[in-house]
Formats: sequence, C-alpha cells, structure tokens
Amino acid sequence: MSATSKSLIYFLPQFTCLTKLTFYRQDQDDVTLFDILLCCKNIIDLKYTSQASIPYRATSQVNTTDNKHLKRLTISSPISTSAYINYIRIVQPLDYLKLSTPQDRYEIFQVIEPFAEVFQKFKEVRLKFKGREASSIPPSLTDTFYSVLCKLKGDRNLLYDATFSDDGYASGDTVAICDNKLSFCYVVGESASLFSNNTYCLVDSKEIVKAVTINGRRSSFTGILNYAKTFPRAKNFNIDTHGFNCKINKTEVIINCSSPSQEIFAHLKDCSPHAETIAFEQEINFVCAVSETTWDLTAFKSLKSFSFIVGNCVNMVYYTFLAFKFIYGDFHCYKEILLKKNIPVVDTTFEDTFTVIVKVHSQLVKINCNTKKLTTQLNLKCIH
Repeated sequence: MSATSKSLIYFLPQFTCLTKLTFYRQDQDDVTLFDILLCCKNIIDLKYTSQASIPYRATSQVNTTDNKHLKRLTISSPISTSAYINYIRIVQPLDYLKLSTPQDRYEIFQVIEPFAEVFQKFKEVRLKFKGREASSIPPSLTDTFYSVLCKLKGDRNLLYDATFSDDGYASGDTVAICDNKLSFCYVVGESASLFSNNTYCLVDSKEIVKAVTINGRRSSFTGILNYAKTFPRAKNFNIDTHGFNCKINKTEVIINCSSPSQEIFAHLKDCSPHAETIAFEQEINFVCAVSETTWDLTAFKSLKSFSFIVGNCVNMVYYTFLAFKFIYGDFHCYKEILLKKNIPVVDTTFEDTFTVIVKVHSQLVKINCNTKKLTTQLNLKCIH
C-alpha cells in the first residue's frame, strides 16, 4: 500500500479486520509505524518501509499501541531516533522480527547494544543493511558489534556460523537468528584488505563461532588460513578468494591451490589436525627455481588419503624427468615421468630431474598422484 497520510487516516480505520499490510511511506508523508498500529488492532503481519527520517512525534507514541495479535514485524527505515527501537524493547514476543536500515549501517548496533539480550524473546530475528559499505568497520564499532552477538546468543548452547567478506561479496542478512541457528556476516570495505596489517580486528574472545566462511579478492591464502585458525571452536571452514578455494572440516580438506607449500600444510594442520583426507583438486604446476620440493604431511597422524593432480609442466623446460618420491616411514616409492618426447629412457642419474618428495606417517596412507594431463612415459619402481 502506498498512500498519503490523509488517505491513510481516512481508509485504515475502516479495515478493522485487516491482518496483513505492506506499507511504503512516501517522502511527503509523516506516517509513523505507530499510526498504523493504532488503526489496525488486529494486524498480524506488518511490513513498514520508509526512506525518510522517523518523525519526531513517534517518540511520544511508543507506549500508545496494543496489538496483541501481532506476530510478524518488518521495519525498513533509517534509525535516526530511538522510537522504533524502544518499541521493540516492550513489544510482546514475536514469531518474526526484521530490521533493515538503508543508512547508518553498523551504527545501529550502538543503539541496541545496551539491551541486545531482549532480542532473545523473538523466535526469528534478522538485521540487514541496504547499500554498500565504502570502508572497513572501525575498531570501536567492531567491539560493539561483537558485544551484540554475544548478547543475542546469551547462555544458549548455540554457536554462530560466521561469514567474512570483502565489500561487494556480501549478501543476505548481517545477523540472523532462525530455528535455533545463529549467523552473522562481517564486511570489510573496498579500501581495505582482508586480514592484512591487522585490518580485520574481530577477535572471537568469547569463542562463539563454530563455522567460518571467508570470501574475498585481495588477501593471501596463507594470511586467511592464519586468521581462520584464531577461532578456537570453529570446526568447519569454507574459503573462497581470488585464485584459492578450500573446504575444511574435522576429517576432510578439499583445496584448490596451484602452488602448495609447507606453510600451507602447516596452517591446514592447525585448522584440521585430525584430517583423514587431503585433496588438491586444482592442477599443480611446479615452479622449478630449484630441483626439488618437499611436502611433509607426517604431522597428519590420522591421514588416510592424499590426492593431487599434476599439471602439464610447461614451465619445466630444463628438466627431462619429473620424479615423485613417496616416503612412508622406512618405505620409499619412486614414480618417474619422462617429460620430453623422443628422448630414450636411461638409468636415472637425477641430474636433469625435478623431484617432488611427499612424506606421510604410515604405509596405510593412500597417495593418489594423477598424471593424466601428461602425455609421457612412466617408469615406476619401488625401493624398500
């Protein structure tokens, strides 16, 4: 419904049995949320939207309504006064409450932080911000934001699913409580880089996060992994950044990364110390500045399977062979691949061989080395 204040005053009192209303306040109107509630005693589901500031007289209307049938309330309005927030404090428990503000963004948390625990009375709560954030959240507001999250959780045995995003990658609600599930999204502005130089300052000091999703475009993969492991109770990680993708849970690591390093394995160990499966799903193209690289996975004591895909090795112009040395404790296995065509296979001297050494804790670990991308000759030998 879109109407002027005059037409609203004229029409609404005639709809005494009205139970559902979507109202869009126009710029020339001064209709408040309370004007509607006073007219519609039997309203069950109300969606109130206004792009203009809340009229000052709304402050005196907070305690004038009695809508015992109200179950669902959506308010999309600038929070320039505390009138609507004060109403939320005293309204009866609702099945659904959604607050959406087109401006002020995180400043709304300064308003609700002193009594944020009141929101626990609602079965479903959603806080959403329209528009885009141009800069990262200031440290002072980060502390307030985190305090609100803690108060919304309260003493309930629930933990948050947390999403961290560069600006432009975020969508959905900023905070949501639904069906005993908690979630929040934290956005860093366009001028900042995720997790670099302490830009990201949200610290999970109360250990309220159980799962972390990170979306971005500018940060290093190792930097993100280093930040992800600062959440003590998080067991699931989903990382999707420019050039890197990774899913981690208690027993499995699935990663897209073209250049594995020992530093990455160390961070993965911190995030999933009991991983049983580690799989690199992106083709690995080795950078041959040196003639040997080592992947030491012996710290993964629960590991059962390690998989990776070898790329076309177009950069290995100075090598005839690509050799893999798999070390299972005191058992060694070599896999040698001829990289250049029309060159006879001779005794391996390793003078023109690039060697990849993979170390695992036990012979029970299955190493899957996919070399189908290479049109080459294979010579496999095992040494005990």
